[in-house]
Amino acid sequence: MTTRIAALIAAIALAACSASTTAPAVKHMSVNGASLAYVDEGAGAPVVFVHGRLGDYRVWEADRAPIAAHHRFIALAQRYFGTEPWPDKGENFSTTTHIADLAAFVQGLNAGPVTLVGWSYSGRIVLQVARDHPELVKSIFIYEPADGDGITDAAELETFSNDWKAMLAPPPGAPPTDAELARLLIDGVDETPGSFDSFSPALRDVLLDDARTLSLGASATPVPPLSCEQLKDIKAQTTIVRGELSRPLFKLSSDAAARCIANARHIVVPGQRHLWPAQQPAAFTKMLLEFLDGQ
Repeated sequence: MTTRIAALIAAIALAACSASTTAPAVKHMSVNGASLAYVDEGAGAPVVFVHGRLGDYRVWEADRAPIAAHHRFIALAQRYFGTEPWPDKGENFSTTTHIADLAAFVQGLNAGPVTLVGWSYSGRIVLQVARDHPELVKSIFIYEPADGDGITDAAELETFSNDWKAMLAPPPGAPPTDAELARLLIDGVDETPGSFDSFSPALRDVLLDDARTLSLGASATPVPPLSCEQLKDIKAQTTIVRGELSRPLFKLSSDAAARCIANARHIVVPGQRHLWPAQQPAAFTKMLLEFLDGQ
């Protein structure tokens, strides 16, 4: 192990300890008629963290201190997520809404081009903003985009679709509550029963807080995936990461995006699945910091 890597690991460990005892200050920005909560700490190059389908800015808590020690850490709760009151009854919940909100949020920061960090559901959001607003985005780092962007092979498309259906198949019996759905979703994306229960009580509380969005997502109008040709328009420096053992839909989405985006770096994390950033945050943060340092 080199001295530089050893020092980096030590810094991450020390920062993670401080993050567990210091609560972040929450700010708000008015974006497209909604008030978005976000955390903004540190100085330097801005790094904007965009959460996945079940979560909010709090899912990045373990990353906050180690990133803020070197960069400007910014994590937002997308519209309808978190504990803020909704601006309506949820009728505007959609990927399209979240794409427009993220672009407006980055513009509102007035911080110049940013690095966007996405995971799962937010992978598509980050990709779309990077394509449509190149002036706002310096680089993107995504762990396992989930929406099939860039998949062109018919057999892969069928596998992708079938795996989505298998993952989201309702359990037998009475319709589950939001809390039960959250548990089923977390265990399902990782194909590992007990994944939800393995999280800390604090993280489980975040997931349960955001379980109220699951019904909104289920009824939202689907947005067609980005084509490979559209992904080729992305000029930002890009790294796409996935787990070696992840479900087919996550593997296919990650591999296709990495193939289509020019000069994208593609990393496969040995022995890991979809929840790796939450299960091993120090390892995830180390990889992200190396990406940021290499720009």
